[in-house]
Amino acid sequence: MRPPLDRDFVRTKEDLIFCVTGYLHPEDKVTAYLKYVPSSEGKWSDGKKRYARAFPFYSARKILETFNFLKSHYPHYVSLCPVRNLELSMVPREYISQYYLPEERMGEIFRVRNDVLERDIFEFVSLLCEQTGLDKSDFGITGSTLTSMHNPSFSDMDILVYGRKASLLVKEALREMRHPNLRGMNQKEKERWVASRSTRFPISRRLATHYFDRRWNFGYFRKRYFSLHPTYRPEEIEERYGQRIYRQLGRVRLKGIIKDASDSIFLPAEYEICDVEVLEGENADISFIISFEGLFCDVAETGDMVEACGTLERSGNTFSLVVGAISIEEGWIKVLGYE
Repeated sequence: MRPPLDRDFVRTKEDLIFCVTGYLHPEDKVTAYLKYVPSSEGKWSDGKKRYARAFPFYSARKILETFNFLKSHYPHYVSLCPVRNLELSMVPREYISQYYLPEERMGEIFRVRNDVLERDIFEFVSLLCEQTGLDKSDFGITGSTLTSMHNPSFSDMDILVYGRKASLLVKEALREMRHPNLRGMNQKEKERWVASRSTRFPISRRLATHYFDRRWNFGYFRKRYFSLHPTYRPEEIEERYGQRIYRQLGRVRLKGIIKDASDSIFLPAEYEICDVEVLEGENADISFIISFEGLFCDVAETGDMVEACGTLERSGNTFSLVVGAISIEEGWIKVLGYE
């Protein structure tokens, strides 16, 4: 089987469902966060059991909260990662009862559509293939549909796009496409989104509005909400687990210029930065801003001046500011000029 990729799913022997996160995984474990738990009152069902979400929305702080639950009930899913020097939820391979591949599930949907949600997925991805020249194999489906626990009456379409080239083609197509079944958020939805993000993060409403306007990978197909998530292909993963050792060095705040934003569409988002001025914390030669928080993916362009706050991390001679890692500091990225 191919290596674990971001947003694959695994089911454990206890019927816990985890979402794979990132691309660094030891040979005997899969780095993943708890996504669904069995619950008689859950809104999702696989036909045998009902499930509820472990937390209402993704954030580093919410994932930290699940650690306490796992430590109390399933301590074998939490361990100290010696490579990242962090306590993480990781699923030992011996406890995996089923591994879900998003691209295989997408292939199933292209063969047979069992409900209106699967029909919408098929038609939306077919439209993207038609507009970009891509193939269905360039796409996957994640979320509740990946495990066939979805509810067609309310479940969204959480679609993966595999590879840099394919992701950029889809990004360009969605920004240019005009189609009667496609629409973005209306003004009321936009205002609700802006209010939510400017409340959850220390950013102004004006900056949150700028981030909203840069969004290209969210919207509606017919009346169905969709999200698109660029994901590396296995051959694009340049780092293997254990190749580098990471150490956290405390909180840091900086100002600098984005030198290269080409990998900011992925999660974690990577921005190469130059002309750095450290405003708080250790005065290190910081080369990158890395964000595990999805809000800050693809928000800054090459040449933008930004201010960022997060955890200073060292790997060899390379220093990075990390936003949204599983640590005390969640952090933020602000594109200057919109505050």
